[in-house]
Amino acid sequence: MAAGNGFLTESPDTRYGDANGSFIATEMWAHKFVAPSSGTLEISEIGLYTVQYTSGVYLHLAIFEHDAANNCPDTIVENSDSGAILMPQDTFQKCYAVYGTKPTITGGNTYWIGCCQNSANYYSRFQTGTGPLYVSGATYPTWPTPTAWETHGDLTRDPSLYAVYSEVGGATNVSYMIFES
Repeated sequence: MAAGNGFLTESPDTRYGDANGSFIATEMWAHKFVAPSSGTLEISEIGLYTVQYTSGVYLHLAIFEHDAANNCPDTIVENSDSGAILMPQDTFQKCYAVYGTKPTITGGNTYWIGCCQNSANYYSRFQTGTGPLYVSGATYPTWPTPTAWETHGDLTRDPSLYAVYSEVGGATNVSYMIFES
């Protein structure tokens, strides 16, 4: 399977992107995606390809509702915060969490996958293009409020964030899909 980002039916086996992008500890960022299919979708895994050059660095990933009026994240989707994930050191690897209690979203709706970290200058894989937004002055691991997301800045990176989904009450999709904003 090829590398990917967005909402996917299988966990990606290779990294997405061909360049490095660094992020700082006081920035929390999120990337917009449209959930595929229709009906209720259950999320089983969330992750990204990343590296940190020092040990003991953690991040949280989560899915947020879409604030259409301000084109930014709104409230966090229930049960979607990954909890603390230890970042790999010295080499790009898939950094992910598998949900015990699986969050659900609605196919066809817009969502944001967010990231926050406890250290400066970690690196994510990305491609240039339409990128995520970020909020400065954040404190790990507290997510910004919906009002704080409204004060966002924009980046020109398309990071390797992803979430793995399956349809609730139906057959699991077997096709590989990439959804970008």
